[in-house]
Amino acid sequence: MRVYPVLLESGSLIAVALGATRLSVNSVHHQSIRYLGEGLRITARSPDGIIEGVESDSDDWWVMAVQWHPEEMNDSPEPWDRGLFRAFAGRLAGG
Repeated sequence: MRVYPVLLESGSLIAVALGATRLSVNSVHHQSIRYLGEGLRITARSPDGIIEGVESDSDDWWVMAVQWHPEEMNDSPEPWDRGLFRAFAGRLAGG
């Protein structure tokens, strides 16, 4: 598994969900975002500039997406490793 650092925008949905602004993540993709879709903003990047996370730029639309694979980090001892799942579950529950 390829692991490398990702920097998160402070105050972003992703950073709040994970409780961090700097992570080591598993990223094995061979594709990445080149052109950002309308209504989205970049909130996470790897040091080489690859977009690793995006979210909605509007409070009316809740979107949070990452390029790495948090579902495969279930053996990770880091305290943030399930933060994305908690954020989604909280949103589904009306939180």
